[in-house]
Order: sequence, then C-alpha cells, then structure tokens
Amino acid sequence: MASHDETIMFRDRVDAGRRLAAHSELQKVKSLSPNEKDSHLVISLPRGGTVVGDEVAKLLGITHDLVFPRKIPCPGQEEFAIGAVSEFGNVFWNDYAKKHNLINDPSVQESKNKQIEEAQRRKQIYRGKRQPINDLSGKTVILVDDGLATGTDLNIQQII
Repeated sequence: MASHDETIMFRDRVDAGRRLAAHSELQKVKSLSPNEKDSHLVISLPRGGTVVGDEVAKLLGITHDLVFPRKIPCPGQEEFAIGAVSEFGNVFWNDYAKKHNLINDPSVQESKNKQIEEAQRRKQIYRGKRQPINDLSGKTVILVDDGLATGTDLNIQQII
C-alpha cells in the first residue's frame, strides 16, 4: 500500500472498492468459514460509499448494508461539521458546537431538522422496503465511505 504521504488515485469507485477488497487484511475474510463470514459485513454511506462498499462486499462474499448520517454544518462554513444526525433523528454535537453555544441557535436547529429530513429521504430512496440489520453485536463491520470532507489525514493502514 501507499505510504502516508502518497496520494492514492482510483479510476472510479468500483476500482477503489476492488483495490480495498484486495487488501491483505480484508482478503482474510474470504477464507473464513460460512459461520465466521456471517459475522462480517460492510456498511457504507451513500452516495459514493455505496458503490465502493458494494464492490467490497461482493468480492469478499459478505453482506452489505447502508447507514444515512448527515453532517450539521457550521453557519457560514458549510464544510465544517458541528454535529451529525442519523436517519432515526439521533443528534450528535461536537465540542465546538457545545463550546460556542451553537446548539440552540435557530439557524442551526433549522439546519439540523433539514438534515434529518434529508437522511430519512435518502433512506427511503436507497433502502426502500428492505429492512436494515438491527443487531450488530458480535459483528465485524467494515465501514466504507468514499472520502473525507473534513477530519484528519488517514491512510488505509490506520483504517484497517
């Protein structure tokens, strides 16, 4: 794999999924017994992560499911997340939002509500009537997203 300072370029998201699935740590999943394989699954984040995750799950022969989190942007700095929501309405605020008393700001509350609606809309579009995997206890989850908009610089070895 590439060193921490190298940039990895992929042809497309399918190529990224294939290359991720080819990683030696993930290749070990292919040789597991059927019972052991059942304890592994890919969970991806739409939109682009779903394409990558689907390829990983297909090549490893394991289940693929989706989650629909949405970031709550900081007012005036749309790429800077001050929190996140789930499609179930769960809200998680970061320390910045708490420290700067942004949680009760009317525009932040409006944004939070819009993001919950968008997460629910995406869930309906992507999942339809298919039920999610509700119990992840005892499961090994391979979480797939197609990129990082904010956060720290990671390489694949740090993730795996």
